[in-house]
Amino acid sequence: MASGRVRSQLAISSDIPTAVPRISSVPQRLAATEVSVGADIVGGVSVQIGVHVEISGLRDDREQVGMTMLLTKVMREHRMDDEVFVSMRGKGADLSVHADSGDHKLIFSGFYRWAPDFEKMLTARATQLVSHAQVHYGWEYEDEF
Repeated sequence: MASGRVRSQLAISSDIPTAVPRISSVPQRLAATEVSVGADIVGGVSVQIGVHVEISGLRDDREQVGMTMLLTKVMREHRMDDEVFVSMRGKGADLSVHADSGDHKLIFSGFYRWAPDFEKMLTARATQLVSHAQVHYGWEYEDEF
């Protein structure tokens, strides 16, 4: 390929939305990852987005560890695990788990189709695991920094 991009198809499980995520590496000098969503990405608009997810309201270490495992698994399923870092925060009964791309932006194609399904899926899985968990999303758009 002349562009230097490598594309690979991701197999999805039945609990992931119907959109089929695809990821391709871009040249190292761009320092970003492209996540394409949907079967047809020709003519799709690409946007650079910072990923920030917080799952709060966790009351003990067991809930925090379980949520960390869930968030790590979801990032892996959506091929963001190399770019988005999952961490545990808080003390006592004020615990949370965060997934954050830091200053790094991911390049998404089809983001506006993918994001609502992703949020719905992750919120459902998190609250199924811990019913009182609160999930917050922060999508940082390229023109906002």
